Amino acid sequence: MKRNVFMLVCTVLLRSSALGQCPATLTSAKAENPSRLVSTELGKSIENESVDEYVPLNNIPFFPGGKPALDAYFLDPDLYPYSARTTGIEGVVEVSFRVQPTGFLTNIRVVKSQGPLLDKAALRAVVQMPRWYPAHQAGMAVSCPMSLAIRFEGD
Repeated sequence: MKRNVFMLVCTVLLRSSALGQCPATLTSAKAENPSRLVSTELGKSIENESVDEYVPLNNIPFFPGGKPALDAYFLDPDLYPYSARTTGIEGVVEVSFRVQPTGFLTNIRVVKSQGPLLDKAALRAVVQMPRWYPAHQAGMAVSCPMSLAIRFEGD
């Protein structure tokens, strides 16, 4: 049986600012003198109980073995559905997820679809991934959103 060769190129796209900050990971600190905000509508006052600040990450989440290992993971021919290979279905599926402090991936979903066949294959590939090394902020492991662009390409 002729083995079709394909290439899955995976690029990690950070859903964070250029400074390496993780917007969903905020440090909330009580203000020493909480300010009182007054709404112009009906003179209602609202107490500002906390101030959220962006705190830069010490490191971003990464796949065990780094980018070379992540690329090798997606080169597995079993990840590209046989029916998609034989019919010439190709494309890039973008999948987003959250790397938890334990390294497990949660909230896995397709952001950019290429049809149900490739979407299902991309989701299955991400769900089967080993635990990642989590992001760290001030020496503590923190949750951080990530996304992968997974390319399904026939030869």
